[in-house]
Amino acid sequence: MERVYLETEHQELFHRNTNLHQPIPVAIPSALSPLGYYVCLKVPTEKLAEFGSVITRLQVGGLRPDDVTLRAGEGIGAQEPRELASKTPGYSWLLLCRARASRGDGCLNFSGAPSSVRCADVLLCTWPRFVAGGQADDWLAAQSDPAWAPGGLPLGGIGCGKVELCRDGRFRNFSGNNNQDMPLEDPDGLPRAFISVSDGADEVALTTRTIAGLRPCATLQAQLEFPQAQLTARGILSGVDVHVRCAGPLVPHDLQVSSLPGFVLRATLKNRGVSERTLTLRLAWPNLVGQGGGIGEAESRIGYGDGYYRYWDAPDGHSSQSVQGQGFTALRYSNKPSSICATADGHHYVAVRSRHNVAAIVNTDPKFGSIAQAVSVPAGGEAVIDMAVAWEMPRYLDLLGVDRGHNWQNSCGDGMAVLEQLFGRCEEILREGGALSELLSRTELPAWLRSRLVNCCYPLVTNSVFYKDGRFSINEGPTEMGACFGTIDQRLGAHAATQLFFPELNHRELDQFGRIQGPHDGIQHDLGHGTLEREPGETTWPDLTCSFVLQAARHAWTTHDREFEAAAWPRVKKAILRHGIWADEGGGVAQVGGGLGTSYDGYHYFGTTPYMATLWMAALRVARKWALRRGEDELLPKFDAWLKAAEKRLEADLWNGRFYAAYGSAAGPKNPNCHAGMLAGQYFSRLLCGEDTLPEARLTSCADALLALNFHATFAVPPDEVSADLAHISDFSWLPYVEAFGLTALALSNGAAVLPLWEKMMRSVERDGASVADTRLMYRPLSGAPAWGAYYMTAPASWLVYDALLDFNFMPEDEVLRLAPTIKGTFAVVHPLFWGVGSSDGATTALAVERVFTRSSIKIRFIELPRYIREISVCGSVIRPTLIRGAYAQFGIAPLEVQSGLKLTWCATEPWK
Repeated sequence: MERVYLETEHQELFHRNTNLHQPIPVAIPSALSPLGYYVCLKVPTEKLAEFGSVITRLQVGGLRPDDVTLRAGEGIGAQEPRELASKTPGYSWLLLCRARASRGDGCLNFSGAPSSVRCADVLLCTWPRFVAGGQADDWLAAQSDPAWAPGGLPLGGIGCGKVELCRDGRFRNFSGNNNQDMPLEDPDGLPRAFISVSDGADEVALTTRTIAGLRPCATLQAQLEFPQAQLTARGILSGVDVHVRCAGPLVPHDLQVSSLPGFVLRATLKNRGVSERTLTLRLAWPNLVGQGGGIGEAESRIGYGDGYYRYWDAPDGHSSQSVQGQGFTALRYSNKPSSICATADGHHYVAVRSRHNVAAIVNTDPKFGSIAQAVSVPAGGEAVIDMAVAWEMPRYLDLLGVDRGHNWQNSCGDGMAVLEQLFGRCEEILREGGALSELLSRTELPAWLRSRLVNCCYPLVTNSVFYKDGRFSINEGPTEMGACFGTIDQRLGAHAATQLFFPELNHRELDQFGRIQGPHDGIQHDLGHGTLEREPGETTWPDLTCSFVLQAARHAWTTHDREFEAAAWPRVKKAILRHGIWADEGGGVAQVGGGLGTSYDGYHYFGTTPYMATLWMAALRVARKWALRRGEDELLPKFDAWLKAAEKRLEADLWNGRFYAAYGSAAGPKNPNCHAGMLAGQYFSRLLCGEDTLPEARLTSCADALLALNFHATFAVPPDEVSADLAHISDFSWLPYVEAFGLTALALSNGAAVLPLWEKMMRSVERDGASVADTRLMYRPLSGAPAWGAYYMTAPASWLVYDALLDFNFMPEDEVLRLAPTIKGTFAVVHPLFWGVGSSDGATTALAVERVFTRSSIKIRFIELPRYIREISVCGSVIRPTLIRGAYAQFGIAPLEVQSGLKLTWCATEPWK
């Protein structure tokens, strides 16, 4: 009988082999409101009875302090088991109690713990199935493998789920059954899912630990560069090497292939011996059809954790068969329909392309089958085998129970058609999916930065939905945000992934926000929870209007999307006027607290904030430029007056002689700390308008304060707030926000200083084998440890920092190219309309265009450089500025068509800073 599990966001906090008789420091990562944490102990089974009188006390100090004291069994439902068998012989798990706690640091104490049990594994988790299903034991056992990782690189298409291939050779976290918000989180990997190579009876798994009774390979190298993962095992068999390349079907600017549900696998078997050998490559895969889950009930308020996710096991009706396609053989899995929900009904396929004139080997076990291919490999030669995995899960039922379907269904009738496309376009998927990584590899950018730029785009697959009707959105944080889609505030950092590589998706999601603009002209925070059916309205966070304006302008002005620009301008104008009302009420800057909030919703802010003020000033400059473009000059006096009022209010309320305080007002409380988002609007103002948000002296002083305080060497990750004497810091660093609002502003003026600081932050993201495709929202400033926000959508904010380091933008309508890098050497130039390679030695800058993604004619007529440059040389001609405005000077050149092969070089001759 199928059973439904109702669970909150998934948190697992381990304290291994911990002394039960001493206070245990804990860090609770809940979002905003309290979550229920089961306090679990792994103890000898014979000792269970001795824990009946234990008193548990959990004290947590944070945004909402908690002090909870519970008797044994308290908080646990009458129908919930308190004792669970462990996979370790002689041990059991005891669910001691369930404590509700909010985010913060604290202490766990056990009173009355038996003296006969000094130490035990302690686990605080929010879902008892993690213990009951054996996953807690698997997590502990997996720690013995230094190559183990909880996640890896996501393989799949846009909007249809993924599976992660990890550095230990295991597949984990499958979400292809429309279960994005309830992935199969098996710490030990999907059961019996593996790649192996055999030579007769000797079969070796491409893993670092034993799986399905097979011995692991002696060495395994992993290269994970989204959307492709490569595994190499030299000497997997005596004299045999294998290289496996798995690729999700992500091809920039191609939505059809990029939304296919599955991935391709290309294996190269090399025979280093002196005689021919017959080798067999096998891909084993479990039947996952029918296992489902996802958002069951939305939260009443964002971050309150009072909604739930639901999960169910597959019905007991597994079946499989061997099927023949056009040029391939496949194992097709089925299961009987679920009595709970149809989202996980469908078929899965594991297939091999027909090659070498040898029949495929199909194991049709209904639960744990496989596909294999045997090939003869000559001495000193190699053989290539192509395989694919596809999931045909056509029923995407949203929280309203409506079947929205998937985009892939517009081009494929079923899973066999998906396989035909995966194999038919295999070469393109491998080549084009790896094109960004290849472009970056030809630069002198440091390896960590190349890796970051490629892998931070993972939300395109891990977090996305792409309906059959063409609607698209990004989930703020699967398993932890109640399926909150779009989130226009987070999107200010996250939009780079769609903006740069799939501009049509960027258009669609922004258009959806415009369509639900409220009757008061404000902007909604999101497109819905578990659905994209949000009704028109507004969320009273004034920074949301700024975020919408800035993103709409960037898309309209950089993609040559005139249709979007025409539709967006009336919405942008209304959003600006709406924010203007709040600004007028606040005497120049919208006053948060008392009805108005901000995207920094995990903090209590009151009055004027530099974050809100500088975003508002950036949005005003954008609106001013847009009004001029549209010929609506009558708006300019209003915008100019608001700019002056904002600067005056910011100065009066927050300037302390060194930087702007985190928040405050003349009549209310003030927080004197230095805030990492203090210059939030600076990059966007420069990017889109070429103007600074504040006077140069203020910008320089604030940047110096950020470097000296938030980016002090003491911190692994810059805290959101820090006092001027470094004595007080915030508990968390919202890392993607630090990138989008802090590093971008610093990069414009001091790129050399930014790179080592940024690298240090990224070391925290990938510490202890953490997935390269799982950036959290929150990290701990001192330790750099991750805190909360798995698979966070804002990870692509790294592209904002990178473009700020290059001071790069291209406006096709204006025919203006800006490229003034603060880093030296060769680098990649990535724009929605073209890619290229640039270089700079500090005086001479060059750009070579390599590929163009538009059929429209686009030209470069002006080169835009910092205003202190008064003369450049282009092709031997000395050119002086034709226009100096804001922070930049424009130099007119003979019009150049932006096309593959274009090379442009200029040299600053007088003066160079």
